[in-house]
Amino acid sequence: MAFNGKSEVLMHSYAEVYQSEELDSCICSLLYNLLCKRYKLTFQEVELKRVRKSGWLASILADSSEESHRHKSQAFAILLHLTGNNNPEYDKLSYVILSRLGNLAITRLIPSLYLPDLDNQIRLEFGDILNLEIAYERSKRTISSGNSQILTTDFQLSLWQNLKSDKNISISAPTSSGKSFILQSYIKEVISHTQKFHCLYIVPTKAMLSEVSNDLRNALEGVSVKTAYLIGEVIENDLGERLNESDDDKIIYILTPERCLKYLEHSASSSFRPTIIFADEIQNVEDEKGRGILFEYVYEQLARQFAEAKFISAGPFIGEARTLFNNIFGLDCTVSKTLLAPVLQVKTTVKSTADKNELIVYAKESKTNTRAVVAMPVDYNLNYELKRNKGTGIARVIHSLGNIGQSIVYCSRPDYAESWCLRYAQSDTQSADYDEVSDNVKELIEYLVEEIHPKYHLIECLKNKAAFHHSKLPDVVRSEIETCFKLGLINTIYCTSTLLQGVNLPANNLFVSSPYKKNIALSKFDFGNLIGRAGRIRDSLYGTIYCIEDNENPWADSYYDVPYERPIKSATFKCLTHIEPIMKNIYLDANGIKESNIRNIVVYLRHKYMEESSNGFEQFLTKRSVPEGERANIISALNDTMCGMWLPAQILRLNPTVDPLLQNKLYKEILSDGIEKWVVNINSNFYKIIGKTELHNYKYEEYSFYWQFNSICTKLDLIFDISKESFFKHDISLTIESIAYYSYRWLQNRTLKEIIDSTLDFECYKKRCINIDNDDEINKSINKVISIHSKIVTYLLVKYFKLLCDILKFAMNHEQLEKYKFTLSLPVMLELGTTDPLAIRLMSAGVPRSVALAVVKSYKACRREEDILDWIKQPQCADNLKPIYLRYLKHNRYM
Repeated sequence: MAFNGKSEVLMHSYAEVYQSEELDSCICSLLYNLLCKRYKLTFQEVELKRVRKSGWLASILADSSEESHRHKSQAFAILLHLTGNNNPEYDKLSYVILSRLGNLAITRLIPSLYLPDLDNQIRLEFGDILNLEIAYERSKRTISSGNSQILTTDFQLSLWQNLKSDKNISISAPTSSGKSFILQSYIKEVISHTQKFHCLYIVPTKAMLSEVSNDLRNALEGVSVKTAYLIGEVIENDLGERLNESDDDKIIYILTPERCLKYLEHSASSSFRPTIIFADEIQNVEDEKGRGILFEYVYEQLARQFAEAKFISAGPFIGEARTLFNNIFGLDCTVSKTLLAPVLQVKTTVKSTADKNELIVYAKESKTNTRAVVAMPVDYNLNYELKRNKGTGIARVIHSLGNIGQSIVYCSRPDYAESWCLRYAQSDTQSADYDEVSDNVKELIEYLVEEIHPKYHLIECLKNKAAFHHSKLPDVVRSEIETCFKLGLINTIYCTSTLLQGVNLPANNLFVSSPYKKNIALSKFDFGNLIGRAGRIRDSLYGTIYCIEDNENPWADSYYDVPYERPIKSATFKCLTHIEPIMKNIYLDANGIKESNIRNIVVYLRHKYMEESSNGFEQFLTKRSVPEGERANIISALNDTMCGMWLPAQILRLNPTVDPLLQNKLYKEILSDGIEKWVVNINSNFYKIIGKTELHNYKYEEYSFYWQFNSICTKLDLIFDISKESFFKHDISLTIESIAYYSYRWLQNRTLKEIIDSTLDFECYKKRCINIDNDDEINKSINKVISIHSKIVTYLLVKYFKLLCDILKFAMNHEQLEKYKFTLSLPVMLELGTTDPLAIRLMSAGVPRSVALAVVKSYKACRREEDILDWIKQPQCADNLKPIYLRYLKHNRYM
């Protein structure tokens, strides 16, 4: 087959070629054949004449700089290989087009091209001229990192070159673009040429802490990877045992914005001085109703304190990326951008006919004007099944269409993920022989039985090679599910919007039955980010998205064929476009402001007003296009409300999401009551069981630990309405006494199993509100316990205890600081779920709580004195640990 014709480009503009009906028709035919081949239906090969003509047109588009042109060219090249039955002439044509597109990285997935056991050695001949072109293109896109030669895409090559420069970088690229791999390769390169390396990597969620830290720990030799900053903190328990932390020469801290606050507090005196600061999933700064303003605050503070560092931000489909970068960091940057995923995403819509048992699969390559339609006979009616039980209907579609590779099912709510996954596991076609389940999955099942509950729904799902995945899962469980899925040991995962928050789970198939997150419609931007999980550059040439519709509610077309890129505005820019609701609420404290976005911006304006000079605050408002008259009104109102502040700005800013007015109220209460009433006093009754009716016999200083802790929680609730925030923000109804009780047990190194069992015992036999024989009620209670600890104990209550301790440290004299070290350690202990400094040391290095507690128990039994992170590398550490813990520690290179 000849590949000449370059000169004929002069006869056609790219736009004319792009509109070619012949190319569109050929792509549609190839797409139809791919679906028929996949579903084992008959089809007719595309005529060689059509392939040649379309190949010529696609090779022309490959030279265009317009991404829509390149997208269509790439679709043809990949589809040609996938349907060409390893025809060497077709594969050569695919290779030439992909080479001209700068996407040689995926050609390793075309096995006919390469000699076996010889990396990058082409076995096919293209002719003298094309051989030279191909060799040149391969050489141009091959980068050296250490001893490795890496074949990149054009985007990856551009990103690599920008990383090697001294410029700040804003990365805008789809999920499947391979940016994480290039970033890791760059870090490896830097580490190999320096004696000291400090990097700060900011992730949006706790779920990503574990994933990112494990990935980096596995990828990087000789680098300490930590997930909590504790340098400068005095961590001491009631026994006087202390945590001793120090920084290493080569270290990466992976932190959420909340954990960054602790670093910012100590950064001026810290030996950790990051030379690279990476902000992942940068689009989170626009969440004005949630944590967007906190992201913005943290990024701004880091840019102020480390202007000499290299700042890198990353997110998918970020429009006007340079403007966003400047607004957040106040710095200039270069942009590494692509809209083109390196793999093909086959976008389909699945429906049923009214009078037949068949699935109709509509597939349209997004840059063409034609659609492939495949009718597939099945033994059910999809419309009926979806109305009867949506989980069952989805399960049947997966069994019919997800027959190649692994599948992710997107669910709008965690309870849907669990119930639908259970339906899938219980379906007749899915029931698996337990002997076929891998040892890794069996060990995870054993762990769930022993550490969660024997009736936990996830157990039955795993027995059938399925799982659900959401933010409520314990860290070690979520990590094991992700590992097993990546290893191919789990076939199907039902996921929530954790996928939108950066969790890296590639799959061959993505099923979406409803474009919602809870009851809020997904934006086109979020949908584009979601479907990036279908097909990944490391795994496959293509992925398939199945949008499942009932006949009465079509929705898929409105999410396909639309631009996913859009400009991102940070939360303060968004909120300050509407001044009237701000002015209506600016004289109220945070408890009196109903709308979360208005509450967030009012709180932030108070902090900004206290922190900045009058000129600096006006510049802040001016940059956000607040009119002059409105600026004056805001400043006047803040001057009125903030004039009675007792706390200085340097203390207020340690907790930028908490209203300064309420912080000031707490400070006054502490001074009025006396510091001794706001701390935990270690005494002879510390762990004594004292009934509530007996408290009048004791002074506060003589209370047990529990009752002192309960008292502090109650007083904080009177100021901050913690129980109200638990209900309205996290949808969990608890009294402050219940929150205190759950938190106390958490601090006592209780396992989740112990807490779940005691909760079930109370609800089944004392309160009699659930039936012990009802598995659904049992699982509802289990999930509530897990949610309480992940959202209320380790997040909400931690926020207010951190605030309390920051104010106490400001108010205390040197003697009190020494005396009440245990109290001042409580925020860290609450978040990590232990008072044991050894366990805290392990958890700050990324070890999940359940694993850390087991390791500490074994360590203490051996009566060792060396550093516990060194000890777990020794063989005797394995003697008393569960297999799942050992596998986790080994897989993530702790041992």
